[in-house]
Amino acid sequence: MDTTGADHTGESCARTGEAGACACEGGVEASACCEASVCAGEGEVAGEAARNQGARPQEVRITVDSLLSVDAANQFVSILFGGGFVSLFWNWRNDRLAQYRYLDEVYSALLAEYRARPSFGDRQKTQTYQTAFAKQPLRYHYFAMSVMNTMETIFDVLHSKPLKHPQWGHIFSHHVTLHWAWLDANQDAFEPEFVAYVRSMNLAARTRQRAA
Repeated sequence: MDTTGADHTGESCARTGEAGACACEGGVEASACCEASVCAGEGEVAGEAARNQGARPQEVRITVDSLLSVDAANQFVSILFGGGFVSLFWNWRNDRLAQYRYLDEVYSALLAEYRARPSFGDRQKTQTYQTAFAKQPLRYHYFAMSVMNTMETIFDVLHSKPLKHPQWGHIFSHHVTLHWAWLDANQDAFEPEFVAYVRSMNLAARTRQRAA
């Protein structure tokens, strides 16, 4: 028997099988060889496809889990910072209410002093306090000091802008103007910023009066 053709056919089948083709030549043995090669190639392709399909659900799960983790982290950060801002707001609000209550208490006590000494609320007398209260200079001195201490507290609590406050602006203006003569003679007893603010306020008021 001539084996040259068979060997050649087998070699051809092996080559075509490696290439994954079915165009084999050389008879039954070559056809069998070709079919085996095709089956082997299809098996490899099918196995690769199965492995790819088996990997997809895991990849999807990982992606979903990652998104859920990021979303949960964002919610946590939002709650954390949102709660922090709310807490800061309520602390600030409570502090302001406490300050206003303190100012109300101090001012109520001051009004009681005015009622006990009505002459100390007379503008004509306070402008010439050295002669008007010559018989009780120390009493008026400490009274005016108490008034200015209260006004300086209002000045500090309202961040150095008391005239812009709708409630305390008029109160501040009335009392510092009423006892400005005394404050002008006792500037060292108070903060320079407070004294400068009151002086500027009185100067502006006198300018408006002259213009009118």
